[in-house]
Amino acid sequence: MADTLPELHAMAAQLGIPRRAFQNRRSGAHYDVPAPLRLQAIALGAQAISRHTDRALVKAVISNARGQYLP
Repeated sequence: MADTLPELHAMAAQLGIPRRAFQNRRSGAHYDVPAPLRLQAIALGAQAISRHTDRALVKAVISNARGQYLP
């Protein structure tokens, strides 16, 4: 997930994730990042967050992603 859709698409492109993998869902616009690409994503600026310890941040990220849904 990202602050904006252009930022999200740019990160996916840098990771080699094809645009067809974009998931425009009511639950949140996102790409699934395969585990082997996790460290590369973090090196490119992604922030690792835990749903167990960073609950407020996770809620904010999900809310932002939901706000980017385009029907």
